[in-house]
Amino acid sequence: MNTTSPAIEWPALLQNPQAVTAIYNKTPNLEATKLIQVRLNSGGAAEICFCFQSIPDRRPRKWAKETNYVSVELRIERMVEFELKDWFPRDQMAPLTLESDPRGIRIRWQSKDYSLSALAESVTLTKINGYLRAKP
Repeated sequence: MNTTSPAIEWPALLQNPQAVTAIYNKTPNLEATKLIQVRLNSGGAAEICFCFQSIPDRRPRKWAKETNYVSVELRIERMVEFELKDWFPRDQMAPLTLESDPRGIRIRWQSKDYSLSALAESVTLTKINGYLRAKP
């Protein structure tokens, strides 16, 4: 499964692609992500937090030396669509996709039990942290 629109890697869809390209030589694969948190804000904004196992090539100094997971927070602004189905936090991994859409950027996460879909005018990576998880 492709994690981007054809010929567009997902960091290029962010307002700040350098947040990814500064620490990764190759775009991180989002085929196996865990959705951690979704926060809806007034004014058509939300934050989506997820984690994955693609460790950066240039690990930030503040990160622990032993890091096997990366957590990311995306801020979605000026949403025109948002849907969350059958939300029940479980330890499930699924693909996260960011795709260009004529009306903005489409974000999708679909596991076997629940799903998230949003369409927004802009997406910004607001946090990226590494941590050691005992059981990946």
